[in-house]
Amino acid sequence: MREAAFSFLSLQFTDSYDGDALVQALSATPTKTAIIVVEAGRYRMAATQIPNGSQLEETMRAAHLHQLLTEVDALCRANEIYVTLDSGFLPPQRKESLALLQSVGDAGFVSGEIAGAELIDADEVTAKVSRWSDAVDTGGIGGVIKEIDGDDSLSDRQRFFLKLEFLSRAGLSDPFRDLLQAKSDMLVELPVQQALAIARLSESADIDDFAEALITQALPNIRDSEDFAQALDTALRLRGHRLRSAVLEAFRRLHPNAPTLQRHDVVMAARQGDYGRAVTMLESMTDGDHKDEISFYRLLADGMQVDGWNPYTVHTTIADDLPEFVGDGGVEIALQLERAGRVAESFAFLLGRNAEVTSRELLLLIRLASTALQAAALSSDDPMVEQVMDRSIAFLATHPGDGRVRTRLARLLGPTETGSRGIAILVTALLKRSVARPPIDPRPKIVDRPPNIPADQTKAPLERIWKWLADKGQGMWVVGQHSFPAELLDVSADALIASILIQADYAGDRIAETDDLVLPNMYLAAANAIAPLAEQRDEDLTIARTVGSKFAVAGKGQAARDIAEFIVTNSGDRPERHRIALFSFADIYARVGMSTEAMVAMAAALETRAKASWDEIWFETNLLFRLLRDAGMADLALPLLDRSQEALEQLGIAERDGFRLATMALQAATAVFSRDGGSDEELIELFDAAAANAAEVLDRSDDLLPIAMALNTLVHIGGNRVPERVAAAEALLKQIVSKLPPERQPMIRAASRVPTLADIADVARGLDNARYAMDAGYDLRHLRVMTRTLVGNALADVDPKALTYAVEASADRAIELRVADGTLVEVERLLTRAEAPYEAAIELSRADIAIVGMAMFESQLTTVEFENGDISDLTVESENTFSAEALNRWSGRFPRDYALELVGQDEMRDSVANLGLTKLPKRSIIVADARLQRFPPNLLTIDGNCAGFDHAIGVTPSLEWLTASRRLDRKGNGAARMWIPVSPAGGETGPLAMMADEVAPILTGHGVELERGDQPSPGFADTDVAIIGAHGGLTEVNRYFRSLSDDGHGVTEIAQIAEVTRKARLTILFVCSGGRIDPHPETGMAIGLAKQILARGSAAVIGPAWPIPFFVARPWLDAFLKAWQGGMVALDACHVANRHVSDKTSWDPKRALAMSLYGDPFIRKDA
Repeated sequence: MREAAFSFLSLQFTDSYDGDALVQALSATPTKTAIIVVEAGRYRMAATQIPNGSQLEETMRAAHLHQLLTEVDALCRANEIYVTLDSGFLPPQRKESLALLQSVGDAGFVSGEIAGAELIDADEVTAKVSRWSDAVDTGGIGGVIKEIDGDDSLSDRQRFFLKLEFLSRAGLSDPFRDLLQAKSDMLVELPVQQALAIARLSESADIDDFAEALITQALPNIRDSEDFAQALDTALRLRGHRLRSAVLEAFRRLHPNAPTLQRHDVVMAARQGDYGRAVTMLESMTDGDHKDEISFYRLLADGMQVDGWNPYTVHTTIADDLPEFVGDGGVEIALQLERAGRVAESFAFLLGRNAEVTSRELLLLIRLASTALQAAALSSDDPMVEQVMDRSIAFLATHPGDGRVRTRLARLLGPTETGSRGIAILVTALLKRSVARPPIDPRPKIVDRPPNIPADQTKAPLERIWKWLADKGQGMWVVGQHSFPAELLDVSADALIASILIQADYAGDRIAETDDLVLPNMYLAAANAIAPLAEQRDEDLTIARTVGSKFAVAGKGQAARDIAEFIVTNSGDRPERHRIALFSFADIYARVGMSTEAMVAMAAALETRAKASWDEIWFETNLLFRLLRDAGMADLALPLLDRSQEALEQLGIAERDGFRLATMALQAATAVFSRDGGSDEELIELFDAAAANAAEVLDRSDDLLPIAMALNTLVHIGGNRVPERVAAAEALLKQIVSKLPPERQPMIRAASRVPTLADIADVARGLDNARYAMDAGYDLRHLRVMTRTLVGNALADVDPKALTYAVEASADRAIELRVADGTLVEVERLLTRAEAPYEAAIELSRADIAIVGMAMFESQLTTVEFENGDISDLTVESENTFSAEALNRWSGRFPRDYALELVGQDEMRDSVANLGLTKLPKRSIIVADARLQRFPPNLLTIDGNCAGFDHAIGVTPSLEWLTASRRLDRKGNGAARMWIPVSPAGGETGPLAMMADEVAPILTGHGVELERGDQPSPGFADTDVAIIGAHGGLTEVNRYFRSLSDDGHGVTEIAQIAEVTRKARLTILFVCSGGRIDPHPETGMAIGLAKQILARGSAAVIGPAWPIPFFVARPWLDAFLKAWQGGMVALDACHVANRHVSDKTSWDPKRALAMSLYGDPFIRKDA
């Protein structure tokens, strides 16, 4: 058909789906005009009344379409025009929705249908979903899943989405994740609404990157206001600036007057402290009753109008007039004080809130402290930090399940915010709170308690409980939701729980595989179900703590942490249960090595001041002892043994269990000897005490692991000093190992003086995967210690496979690999196969860059080199070439002091004496642990000269990470963009402004855009090479990167920098100390800005290990960009740039060798 036949038609486009704007446009059309409106079902009208506040998609669409029909019908009559509304959707399936659309004047309704498709009874579907929801809420998730699987009216995809929805509703995060992974084919080409629904559920399950990827993929196809609202809600929960901006931009373009956007704008106005504007916007909104909210913001606006307004007066007014807003009022008042520069008053106001303080206020208080620390406005030893901690601990004592406050406080007291001072503050908090003795909850002595039920007699009641739980959950247990009926239990609940404890302890010692976790979890479920029937109704937490502790010892760190979280989630509302729950959480977290969070929880437990039995006092005191011992303060721990002795006496078992105190005293004495040293005679005394204690433990058939680990420690210390005692101890260890369950034996063998590669690989295979990369370092900490001994054995046997394994085991595993959209990449766990690290090094070295593994053995450095697909050398450096003592001495001042002008080239050369290598391949990538990574690789000396001058050297986290990065084969166009936050420093031109002026011509010449705003632009997040210039700050004088700021001390969150650079394959930092690596004090894994950027998605980071002058950026960037755009790999381009700076600065290593590469050295600009 010829186009001329349609010449009478004209095509018009609307800017958005604003229904009111559409009606206004229609009103301007001439009389007798015929108009067809397409996608009419997507338009939203301001005057629409949603029935009963319904959120059903069909109901809302029908309501808006009805309003549009009503207004268009009146318009047609008044203006004599003809309008056809094509909804763009199938007709409503709900009868009331269809009737609503057919009720408008003379308007007709025409619709089509899908040929051969059966109409679905929407009301029946709604009723079914409602029934399933109610069932899930009462613990019937198993039955719901079965019913969904058996419903023939559902498609496979509908079953998949419904199961995800209800698993999420039931709080079953692990089955939710498993289903997502098992049915990945269901996630291909998802419709918009399904993608957004799964994104929402994934965010709830802490799969944030996947949720963001789903929203990003769906965003170009979103049209409906309700879908945008859901995308925005999830984006705000994800806290990603870039995603939030993208959703808002698209939302505003298509639905500029949406109530959700109006609500968001109110929140943003309040966030900026413009409460008057918030009131004005709320008054103009027609989607509900906002009277109380308007009053709230008006009280804030009026109360803050005068200069020097009094925060307490404003808060009192809110408390009197709107008591339900008192918590929100506290937050807004504190924020407004901060905006006005009255930070000290903001602190004082929040700290003065006492028992009334809310979680939001506490999180703000912690954030204020963190920001002040980063801006150097607050020092870590300021009493304010301790006050913030005290308020948070008091809150946790009454709110044990508030994980956000707990984790945020732990981060505040961690190395990157308060340095080593944080642990000191926590230890002080523990000691202060441990002095106050709790009221005693009387229980009979152990001998006077009812006897336990023999194991064979527990079978019937346990099976009855388990069957009842399975029936109640209809095939799927939800622990903590069902209490067993008293009439069905024919034995004492207390006696059965006591027997369960013994059986759980036994089963916990025999965990090897993941399947072995099932039985202890079943015991936990049974105990939890019958605890309400017991006189000691909190003993289910004792079972949970025992199970979690056994999981931790068995290397199942993630399973242990899950138990700990279950405990605080089920902590009830009684102070006594709060105390036990917090202690139990702390005990489990201490066993997985997460000492900071453990100390926070233990301090909160003591803060409850609740009654405690002597059983609890015994366990609490022992945990305090372990926390102090593991913090390197064994001297402070020893006096606690007197309290433990008192607890044993009160329990009537001092004679029976006194040997346990001897074991603890031995652990403390060994820790002090290991730290401070001592004479051979003192060492012999320790060996003799250990042998005597081991004999008693063996005789009593008690837990052998504590004394076995103590003996192993002594054997390592003894070495060649007391060989007779070492030999006797090793013979005793063999006897102990033979008595252990087979599942526990590999751990003791691997920790011995002569572990085999097979022993350590066995231990590695038994470790489960951490859910979050930051936790992986804790789960691997024992393995790292074991492999230090493996290094010596590998050297003695000249075994490069064992040495390479030891290097890889000590390397950084607390880092994930992600693609550009943030999706996590599954990687092969090299440590589960003894040969895998060696094979990976061989394969990686084929790419014409040598792989060099480095590890310390006692005080010497050993290296293993791979070139061209083969091992090329294995070297043990003499202590004159590289020594641990020299590295420790260097770490006291450097690399930070290289920024000082008074440190000349001679002093710098002296500082790296005895920190060198005999040789190194010209192009090398180093794999080592963070203790060695902290030493900048360019400063390694060869024949007295810094290797970085004529060697291209980089560092990679691990062979595992680099292998996965290479397989990912990330490509890009090499386009670059630079951001420098140029903010005036007191009216003067600051260093960053001068840097920007210096590099601008160079960047222009290479086609690189320069940004000078306070924050990177949205476009910055899409560049292939991200370059950042800013100030960097350390937590302590020479440890732990903490902050990034502009000339005016305005702080940018490190998480935001990591987020905005995640699509960049290469990130280059002209940030003081931005490239430095420090070992985490608890895990030994790397921490620093470069590490965080790499963990969020960049393939490589280049940055300085110490502060460098701003004028170094110009020559370095000029040479680098020429090499990069010419096709060089990142490692070589970095080396060329360093050499260029050398030529410009008379070969000054302080300026020429600061920039080094961390990550994947092979990336290059792709054609």
